Amino acid sequence: MAFEGGCVAVVPAYRAQATLAATLRALIEDNGDSVERVVVVASPGDAGADIAAAMSASCPRIEVLRLPVRADAGSARNLGRARAGGSLLLFVDADCKPRAGSVAVLMATLRERKLAAVVPRLAGEGGGLCGWLRHVLEFKEAAGHGPPPPGWTPPSATFLCRMEIFDEVGGFPAMWPGEDLVFFSKLAAAGHEFAVEGNAVCVHTHPGGWGRMFRHQYRLGATSALARRLAVAPGKVFVEIPWLSPLLLFGRAWRGLRWFVRYRRLELPLLLAVSPLYIIALGVWTFGFSRAAVSGSYRRRLCESFSAVQPRGG
Repeated sequence: MAFEGGCVAVVPAYRAQATLAATLRALIEDNGDSVERVVVVASPGDAGADIAAAMSASCPRIEVLRLPVRADAGSARNLGRARAGGSLLLFVDADCKPRAGSVAVLMATLRERKLAAVVPRLAGEGGGLCGWLRHVLEFKEAAGHGPPPPGWTPPSATFLCRMEIFDEVGGFPAMWPGEDLVFFSKLAAAGHEFAVEGNAVCVHTHPGGWGRMFRHQYRLGATSALARRLAVAPGKVFVEIPWLSPLLLFGRAWRGLRWFVRYRRLELPLLLAVSPLYIIALGVWTFGFSRAAVSGSYRRRLCESFSAVQPRGG
């Protein structure tokens, strides 16, 4: 399908007051020719919504959608899509900043390669050593260094998607994190292609705090197991045969070491220096995965913790 003009950016916002203004400036000022409109989907109690509303007063291309209840990222993106028009959707987290011209590069790649979705190369900033390790744990395969491993699904932090294909697969599930695994697995199962475009860069701002990082790794592991129950995704065998799930710790540690040896050899001494924290984080993720894979009651509590705002693909 051919498309004209720019895209509509959807930015889910919750506790985003520290980063949202920079994200909106990156979209409107640095990529303005490619971004026709920005829809900020704000959950209650988020000071970032007031920041977006103040910016929208001088920039009518920014629209703020205030929700009556807190929404997970999957539901927020779906609700933002319902307010969007045109043929292209750009999903951007409130702590991500596409570099100047990157959205235009994504649009050109999507058109020329006839892709369903395209992801920029993800760089990280902020959070000190904790932020560096968090980026390694969550985003290293999207760093643009070599081809992603087989079966890899990209993070949904920032990506461009054709709207009709987004609707075809039903959008995101009502969850966060893990919604990206379900969405891109559905794209792959439907025969659609997606890729990382190394010439487009988005900078992800990481928060500091080790406790916060470990809690997020636990949640990531738990929702990764839940996501694999919802979609035909790589690693589903570890949910179907839960006693195998502890092997994920060793597999992820080995894969991370290989990645550093191949692409970031100069940073390998730093990884080795913080290896106890790295292994603890992998262990916390694996414990969350194992618990969600084994415990039906815990899976139900996870599902109940997601917002009452349900996703709508179209």
